[in-house]
Amino acid sequence: MLFFTQRNMSNHCGCATNSLKVEVLNKVAIRKDNFRLDPVIKTGSATLADYRGSGYDRGHLAPAADMAWSKQAMSESFFLTNISPQVPALNRGMWRILEEQIRKWAVKEQELYIMTGPIMTFETRRSKAMKRQWWP
Repeated sequence: MLFFTQRNMSNHCGCATNSLKVEVLNKVAIRKDNFRLDPVIKTGSATLADYRGSGYDRGHLAPAADMAWSKQAMSESFFLTNISPQVPALNRGMWRILEEQIRKWAVKEQELYIMTGPIMTFETRRSKAMKRQWWP
């Protein structure tokens, strides 16, 4: 579930919250990197062009691997409303390790609630990928 203010999306970033249950082990969907606009959002959001040449990965807020229990959930995890610019080394390194650890905890505890969102700094504000959507 994503939370954001659609009314003034150019000035607000979203965050994702999801309930991760032991069912995360029930994998029925295969990852297909089908990043795309969210059809529900009518006020505008980041586009694929915003990421092109920016130096940032398209990082999932709610991980695609957590959505493998459903073809629909997996597909919808690639809506750009579930994506945040992420430094490649973090996205492919420690962030991936953290996501894997959280899945292990979900199995052990039967259910976890996770909230994820971007960290916006002055340096982030100056980046090409961030200027168009979050700061005029």
